[in-house]
Amino acid sequence: MRSIATYPLAALCGLAMVVSVFLKWVKVPSEISGLFGGGQVSLDGGELSIGAGAQSSFGPMDLLDFGFSVETLLQDPAGIAIAASFVFAAAVAILGFLGGTVPRIFAILGGLLPFGIVGYGYFSAQDQAAALPIPSLGDLTSGDGGIMEAINGLTPFLDVGIYAYFGGAFVLLLLGLFSPAKRESF
Repeated sequence: MRSIATYPLAALCGLAMVVSVFLKWVKVPSEISGLFGGGQVSLDGGELSIGAGAQSSFGPMDLLDFGFSVETLLQDPAGIAIAASFVFAAAVAILGFLGGTVPRIFAILGGLLPFGIVGYGYFSAQDQAAALPIPSLGDLTSGDGGIMEAINGLTPFLDVGIYAYFGGAFVLLLLGLFSPAKRESF
């Protein structure tokens, strides 16, 4: 089994991805939460209800409060990929911290899956938007600023969890691809 030599850094990247589940990923601007009268938005039995004390940011664990479950997540290919990315990240963290060896394939898959999920979501949304009488995502991202303008428009709404997840995934992917092999003593 080929393992990577930079396993402590790989373990930290895997840990960052796993911890990101408990962090906030998306900030809700005060203008939007003000539309609900400062209320909490939740789904109770399939109905949208608005209560007092709106959250200013959301993360993956907050989805459980909205009635989403792991079984629902695992019925979609993107959901399976999300779960697999966390499994590989957890395996990299555990093996790196306890065993001192991280299989290269775990690092590559743990780092590649999050970006595959984004690509899958982008192209799925582009296909769905093509059926609507609105500009396509390609039109929106190919203007003066292109995709960077679209990313810069999203940046104010992103919170620390999404940076931990994708930052950890990016470094983990780089380590899996370019880290020298660990010398095995026989």
